[in-house]
Amino acid sequence: MKLRSTTGLLALAAACSTASYVPPSNDAVRDYIVTNELAEQDRIRTFGQDGWVIVNNRFIIYKGRFQDYLMEFRRECKEMREPVIVANLRRDDRNLRPRFDTMAGCTIETIYAINKGESIELKALGEARGDRN
Repeated sequence: MKLRSTTGLLALAAACSTASYVPPSNDAVRDYIVTNELAEQDRIRTFGQDGWVIVNNRFIIYKGRFQDYLMEFRRECKEMREPVIVANLRRDDRNLRPRFDTMAGCTIETIYAINKGESIELKALGEARGDRN
């Protein structure tokens, strides 16, 4: 009996691993911003080991030392997926400012402060193929 349940779990795991992730649309992310009344930031403090998670080609979650931020680029920024990222253009080296600074050559249009729960929800906005008919 255990063998059958293990086989079922393996089949389920294999099916899940073959499903590909579909990133959320720009409209879905913008709806999330409005619904959750995310606060726009005029600048954020940066540190040497900050990172990011790609939401889609227009939005990333910027992972700062103490705070996460949702960033929107002025245009589609596929360059964020490249293995080597071009240096940021900054007015000063301790802050990122929307409409002035860039990441990977893409101008940052807006920055929103988000908490850990909102970060998780934003990552989950996408869906696996086949979830919707």
